Amino acid sequence: MNALYLRDESKREKAVAKISEYQPEYAQTAPVVFSEFSLHTSQPSNPEQVGNLLYPCAANSFEVIAVDNSIPLFRNSWGKAFLAGLNRSLLSNGSLILPFYPSKIAKHKGYWSLKDLRKFLGCEIGRNTQLGLAAFKRSDTLAPPVSVVNWFHHSHPRAIHPGQFPDLNLPEVRQTVSAMCLHPDRTEEYIRLMRSHLETEATQPELIPKRFKQLIYYTMGISNKHACLDHIIQTHLPRRTDVRFVDHGGGFGMLGIELLLTERIQTAVNCDPSARNLFLSFLLFDFFRDHLNGKYHFEHTKAETFTYPDPVDVICYLVSFLYVPDEIKYATLQRDWDHLRPGGILVIQENIRSETFKRETPSKFKGVQRKGDEPIMFTVEKIDELMGRFGDVRRYMTTAAVPISKEEGGVKLLFRVVQKKE
Repeated sequence: MNALYLRDESKREKAVAKISEYQPEYAQTAPVVFSEFSLHTSQPSNPEQVGNLLYPCAANSFEVIAVDNSIPLFRNSWGKAFLAGLNRSLLSNGSLILPFYPSKIAKHKGYWSLKDLRKFLGCEIGRNTQLGLAAFKRSDTLAPPVSVVNWFHHSHPRAIHPGQFPDLNLPEVRQTVSAMCLHPDRTEEYIRLMRSHLETEATQPELIPKRFKQLIYYTMGISNKHACLDHIIQTHLPRRTDVRFVDHGGGFGMLGIELLLTERIQTAVNCDPSARNLFLSFLLFDFFRDHLNGKYHFEHTKAETFTYPDPVDVICYLVSFLYVPDEIKYATLQRDWDHLRPGGILVIQENIRSETFKRETPSKFKGVQRKGDEPIMFTVEKIDELMGRFGDVRRYMTTAAVPISKEEGGVKLLFRVVQKKE
């Protein structure tokens, strides 16, 4: 059987047993891809080879593709685009085996129920309710929703291979950069920054696997970040239709762009000091320009030096606030707070300091923390005290779009939210 099996390595025994119950011969023959940010840029050739969920997979390749429930799939634009990509990789008579959850749990956590899957993929051709698995035929009419997943599949070679970098001297490039700039008078500066960065990368082809790994990491992370931020914004700003969003240290803007593409927010500013992220943001913006023109902007600067042109509704720091120097952390948050509109929210997500983070890459679930970050990371007490100066801190899980208590949250990676009074 020409099959592909997607599972989480850390839950390998449970996952193998479950798929074996559903289709005994399948687990013995299928190549395995784990949800790990590995360096492999091609399809694993045997069950022992570790790959990643987003490697470039050719169309019409597999009889069966199965996703174990050890991999959380959100019912959002990212999840739909991901499933559409798997559907494309099936042979014409192929089938897709997917996990589903009871309706109440699916609605509460943002996962897929059987009803949701039927609505998106059509009626199942088989299911095991006890195991929570259903099989669907390949759909020839399934159109992928607009999502950053589409950009990854289409454009990742341009983002990592020096030979495919765009010519920054073209007039249309200058026009695109100008449209993306928060301050268009910085256009020439941004082009110089990107040119210098690309010239350096062209001399380092050995870093292509690392660049690919970083793209996988950022693209994968949008799955849960988008689902959770979408829920948080909907919960705290349910009647606001003109939401203005600022993401400090937001990489190359994937989160803000996904929120814009799904029309959860009206405008997004991505603030980041990296020249590489500026270049990747340019590629993203160019790909989705019809959707983003006038709505998305990039500002090449640090959070503490960012100048707010107008009051906003949502300010985010997702594993980036720790890089603001200690002596100006409170002043930076106070300035952010002053630029929130009444009813706006401040959202901070930070890993909590522990022995685990003394290694450069502690865990695929906790993200890649830079080497040497452990001493500047937050304790629970420090982040709670700092945010608590502005109001009551509410907490949300990162693995499901649901609230969690302070006691349950403990040292877990959480979204912490403080809302400004109306």
